[in-house]
Amino acid sequence: MQIDEDILKGCRKGDRRSQFRLYELCYPYLMGVALRYRKQREEAASAVNMAFLKILNHLDRFRENHSFKSWMRQIMVNTLIDEFRSSARFSSESGAVDYEKEVAVNGVHVDYNNAEINLNVEQLVSYIHELNPLTASVFNMYVLDGFPHKDIASMLSISEAASKWHLFTARKQLQERVETASERNTNPLIPKIKVNPV
Repeated sequence: MQIDEDILKGCRKGDRRSQFRLYELCYPYLMGVALRYRKQREEAASAVNMAFLKILNHLDRFRENHSFKSWMRQIMVNTLIDEFRSSARFSSESGAVDYEKEVAVNGVHVDYNNAEINLNVEQLVSYIHELNPLTASVFNMYVLDGFPHKDIASMLSISEAASKWHLFTARKQLQERVETASERNTNPLIPKIKVNPV
């Protein structure tokens, strides 16, 4: 995504037309990120609007030698995580599982086979939305956004072991859903996940 420097300059000066043009250019990408974290389109749109306000308010922090797309994605993800953390769901959904013990007992190595895949993105996204919200957030942050467990743990205020446990749980639950769907349909949705004890 290439944003014209004139648009950014106009936004920094408070020009409403430049801000609207930037919004038009960024909205589809930001909405795609938000929909990975939110089930409801309205919730995702609300998060996009909050993130866009942060983008406008912090344009002075954007460095021209960095990718604007990466910078705004980071703001979008941080906004979603902040919302998640502040919601009452976070405390009730995170549960009181002893993640350290759980990971030690269920230590796994996830290995993807090399089979050709026919990815049905809409179905996969619906499976992700069926996960526990914290588990889905960890999965999105690790697999789709590329955050390491250390950063995920810090952003979500959980331990690294908890982050690993949630990722394992997400992959396991997604595999079960995909296998069930594959039994009904001959087209696989995502690579088969092979779980082996370490």
